[in-house]
Amino acid sequence: MILIPKRQHGFSLIEVMIASLILIIGITGFATMQSRIVENDQALKLREMAMQIAKQKIEELRYFEHNQINDNGNSFQEIANDQGGKSQAGEIEVIDNLQHEIKFKFEQHWQVVDQYFVDTDDDGVADKWVTKDDPNAPTPLSLLPDRKEVNISVEWIADNGNTERYELHTVIAPISLNRSIHAFNQSPDIELTAQVLAPEEVYKNPFKQKLTDGIVQASMPLTIAQQQNFSSFNTFKYRDNNKAKTLVEKKEIAIVQCKCSLAGVDMGKTPTQIGIIDNAIEMREGQWLNKITGIAEPNQTNLCDSCCRDHHDNDAMLESQQFYRKEGNAAHKHYKLQNDGSYIQALRSGEKYDEICRFQRIDGDYQILADIHSIKTIVLPDSQLGQDQKAQYQSFVLEVLKSHFLQKTLPQSPFEKSISMSPAATQLSHRSIYIEPLRSDDKSKITQRILDGDTQWYELIPFYDLDTRLQASWRSHDSDLAWISNEPTDMVFEPLNDRFASFSRGRLIALKVGSSQISSNLISGNEGLIGTPPISPYNLKQRRLEDSLELKISYRNSNKPTVGLVISIFCISTKNELQQACSEQQYAQLTRLQVFIQNKQANCNVEVLTPPNTSFINCSDLPKNWQGSIQIDAEKLDSEVSFSWRNKDKKMIMGAELEIAQPVQSTSFSDYWLIVEFKNGT
Repeated sequence: MILIPKRQHGFSLIEVMIASLILIIGITGFATMQSRIVENDQALKLREMAMQIAKQKIEELRYFEHNQINDNGNSFQEIANDQGGKSQAGEIEVIDNLQHEIKFKFEQHWQVVDQYFVDTDDDGVADKWVTKDDPNAPTPLSLLPDRKEVNISVEWIADNGNTERYELHTVIAPISLNRSIHAFNQSPDIELTAQVLAPEEVYKNPFKQKLTDGIVQASMPLTIAQQQNFSSFNTFKYRDNNKAKTLVEKKEIAIVQCKCSLAGVDMGKTPTQIGIIDNAIEMREGQWLNKITGIAEPNQTNLCDSCCRDHHDNDAMLESQQFYRKEGNAAHKHYKLQNDGSYIQALRSGEKYDEICRFQRIDGDYQILADIHSIKTIVLPDSQLGQDQKAQYQSFVLEVLKSHFLQKTLPQSPFEKSISMSPAATQLSHRSIYIEPLRSDDKSKITQRILDGDTQWYELIPFYDLDTRLQASWRSHDSDLAWISNEPTDMVFEPLNDRFASFSRGRLIALKVGSSQISSNLISGNEGLIGTPPISPYNLKQRRLEDSLELKISYRNSNKPTVGLVISIFCISTKNELQQACSEQQYAQLTRLQVFIQNKQANCNVEVLTPPNTSFINCSDLPKNWQGSIQIDAEKLDSEVSFSWRNKDKKMIMGAELEIAQPVQSTSFSDYWLIVEFKNGT
């Protein structure tokens, strides 16, 4: 009998060795790839840190309090090579709390060149910027140049041992540059030395008021600074003669939240106030006197030095109507807001408190003002704020002002207080009317002009009509039927962590058929201009300004249920591998994007909002359970851009087209993103 051995199972030695070799090569390659990913991530983090250091330095230099060197604050005059601002030139350490407090070292320096705006062709009009060494430079040189050109450089040692550098350029003027338009110095008794055209976005703003002699006033949107405790806005008055819009006056208002400590009795200023003298609006500068003062905690904007020192009242200031803020009939107290929402009063020297102050740049210097309060707010869809409605809105604002001074009930909004829509999205606007604090005799002058039938009574009222949608708090009374965005302020730009220096408020999403109510409220004081909680228990109890809209949701065709698709848009600008948030000019280009969707009945459009409010794509009237693709066309943009989408599974998809494979069963408003990246920083 022949025995046939059973077949052996397993691998030979050679097979094992080959498999091991392949595995080792794979592991080595994967480890190398992972190492490079970590290195690239670290390099990007260091570059972002350098960018933030440079931006912070520019903010320090911009927010000086005086033009000439002054013992009471930083000045424009002292900005020079490695001089000016709070932080010193040289080595800076940055702690990354996300990496167990690892310290990164940077070297910061800045170069400054004084520049003068001069007339080079002897036609009496300045036409060229020159330095002091230019043959056309003025002789003798003035004490203050017309502007300073600043170049910030931040260096660091990369992981490979090479020195890396980030540079940032800007210009700083004793009176702020009006974007690309030079603002000329002027005194109260002298007209502008040259015609300065108002910016195009100012006179195209539908929220403007015609004053007297062809003078028009317009306020630009509130701007939130990156550090989140600072906001600002500009108000312009210009002469409109149809052929040209000539700038007459520009007001630059800043609102800042500060962390302070009580410091005892010392010299402090009363607020600069607006007064009416000889039928004209004039500024009454604050006075120095002995009173309770405070000091600013470190690492804050320079304006906090004045805010903490000066924003204190006493009985004499109340009696002379030169106070910052009253609590009833008494001077305001100071408190520190706790994490649990309670307040602890600061009573003794060294105890901490919070303060919010308002400033106006006057003759180049920031002057602290009294607190301001809104008298009226109005909520309505952006779609109701076109050119056709501007006359109606302007009349409404004037009626609010007149009723306020005549102490009558303020008029109700002339616009519809209800909105009808199918499941989809729309952006709501929130307008607030503010009046500068006036002394009782100044109020009487305005009231008397109204009673006398003066048709130009409103030319003496110092008021602002502002867009406060990002400062208001929003609420849907039935979140199953409708949702409205009310995201916290977030100005951090960290794309790797899904943060784009952008947040949304007032975006209304209709979810289901039915009726609901949408409401907003705004703190009427300084807090409302910066979007922070009340800084005292007294302010907490004060009336908030509220407004609301009735919402009616229905299908366009009652027999065909539809859904909406809402896609948030985030914008990135990339140059030399450095990413930062898009500029306003780049956001403006997004209005030219075209959207195409695989459904003839659906309607899609791009809603581009003023940053940092998040823009979005809004598609309505999609059939329930729709599947298909959505495509973006950037042919009409001036710049080179690329697109990436984040789908419902949070996966990134490159390209101009997004395929939506999962059926859209109900209105989708948070599942999808579009990220637009501008190449080469253009």
